[in-house]
Amino acid sequence: MRRFESINVIPFIDIMLVLLAIVLTTATFVVSSKLNIDVPKSSTNEVVNDDKVIEIAIDKDSIMYFDDVEIPSEQLEDKLSGIDKMTPINLRVDHSVEFGQFVTVIDTFKELELAKFSIITKQK
Repeated sequence: MRRFESINVIPFIDIMLVLLAIVLTTATFVVSSKLNIDVPKSSTNEVVNDDKVIEIAIDKDSIMYFDDVEIPSEQLEDKLSGIDKMTPINLRVDHSVEFGQFVTVIDTFKELELAKFSIITKQK
């Protein structure tokens, strides 16, 4: 009987690399905003994570941010009018903001025919 003195670990490394590739391609990476916004809770939560995604946020003091830069709410339409209609937009609104301001932003999206947007919420 021949003595077993070594193990070939190359197949195990190959398997681990394939598993790592699968995990990295299927994992959802949620990018947290730098702004302190307490979004409402929802039973569904779908975030678009893309390099070209536009982040629009409204904090508890009703200050609007376009990609983490403070803008007056009157300039939102001007900022959005130059983008492609299929550009994904993430809308993050603090739960204490009055509903009318939220509706105004959604109306702006509809006027500019921007249909690819997500409303960011917390998972219940």
